[in-house]
Amino acid sequence: MGAFALRDAKSFPNMSASNDTMREIAKALRRHVDTATLEKVVNELLDVPGNRDFRNDIEELARELMRR
Repeated sequence: MGAFALRDAKSFPNMSASNDTMREIAKALRRHVDTATLEKVVNELLDVPGNRDFRNDIEELARELMRR
């Protein structure tokens, strides 16, 4: 696996991102990913089962990405 391999879910218990973090993630995604791909990624993430914090984080990311 590469240097950026994801750790298992147990490594990130109850982790929720701040608004500033979401803005920075959105900026990085916009710089490197085209609009059509961003839309696909966000839609797939919204379909991932998760707790309320996870869903809120993904919805915040989606809102941030729509603020072009």
